[in-house]
Amino acid sequence: MLLAPLLLAAGRSDDTDFALTALRAEDARIATVAYRIAVANRDLCPLKSPWFGAVVHELRQYAPRYRPAVTRVFDLGPGPALAAVVPGGAADRAGAQVGDRITAINGIRVDATPPGKGEKANYSGVERVLARLANASRVGPVAVTVERAGTPVTYDLVPDRGCRSQVQLETSDTLNAGADGTMISIGLEAAAAAQNDDELAISIAHEMAHNILAHRDRLDRAGVERDAKVRNPQDALEIRKTEDEADLLGLYLVAQAGYDIDVAPPYWERLSGAGDATHAGGTERRAMTQRIVDEIKASRARGEPLTPPIAIPQP
Repeated sequence: MLLAPLLLAAGRSDDTDFALTALRAEDARIATVAYRIAVANRDLCPLKSPWFGAVVHELRQYAPRYRPAVTRVFDLGPGPALAAVVPGGAADRAGAQVGDRITAINGIRVDATPPGKGEKANYSGVERVLARLANASRVGPVAVTVERAGTPVTYDLVPDRGCRSQVQLETSDTLNAGADGTMISIGLEAAAAAQNDDELAISIAHEMAHNILAHRDRLDRAGVERDAKVRNPQDALEIRKTEDEADLLGLYLVAQAGYDIDVAPPYWERLSGAGDATHAGGTERRAMTQRIVDEIKASRARGEPLTPPIAIPQP
């Protein structure tokens, strides 16, 4: 998982320190919920990716004005380090700890070049590390060497397999969440709107369902204008279909991961408002998701496997 670039408008240093600490806690929460959903549903997903169960961050992903505070608060050096570790996840089982500075992967050093003066916030350093971990994991356990309290430590990391997606927290001031086929982006306000992990799971699983169902590719092939302020009715209808499908599959993902599906109908009613041409309004969405919840519960009562009634595209 990626830790979002810091775009906060904090003033005093203690404000910034608090914001950074809170941001990291929210990132850890999102990483934990997403990990659980992805791994629990791996048998459902034709496309899988390694899930390491850790949030990697690096100095250059933060805006230049915040890098001194990041260095101080997180004791972050110029190279990548672990901002969070998912309890019970692959990294946790390997012995990883928050604050571990990653220095080598399978004996090959990791780039620790500091960001250039004034270099804009970007994910390039973190993306390189994640790509190296993923590539190395294809042939077996990954030997990760870290610096911990000044001492080198090496552990073997064996990732879990899960539905192909990455997840990131974005410091946006909207209730938006989105998926682009691989990446799931959860806005800070969207995360805050989830009153507990069960509600957060509903939001993350909805976006993961978009990726599993290859909705972005489907809409692109159909020539649908997704981001247009004014859409033709047919485009709006196609988008609405994908949203309803993501609600359906998302609830099955949540149920398989062991989260409480009963929170979904009131959660979507609260967040959906009046709705529009591409999204159901709160009342309609509550009724629709309640029907799905009832179907899942009925299947469980009959002792049936949780098989979503929707075709999942095969690669």
